[in-house]
Amino acid sequence: MKATFEISLYPLDNSYKEIVLAFLHDLNQLSGIHIETNGMSTQVFGELDELFSVMNNLARKYLEQYHAVLVFKVAKGHLRYEP
Repeated sequence: MKATFEISLYPLDNSYKEIVLAFLHDLNQLSGIHIETNGMSTQVFGELDELFSVMNNLARKYLEQYHAVLVFKVAKGHLRYEP
């Protein structure tokens, strides 16, 4: 099933910019998913099971390494904001 994840990472650290940029870099290194980033969040498009697997691994890495809040929204289908 195709799905969309909307992700927001909120590091509770003074170096939050570097942590968010590292997270986005790691996310963009993954294959098989499509990523769109804006000023508020990042949308990730792909197969539901693959997205859950990817997000599980990234969430574990960043939550073990940093104090942070990671917010996910999940929707069926590929939902894109197009003005």
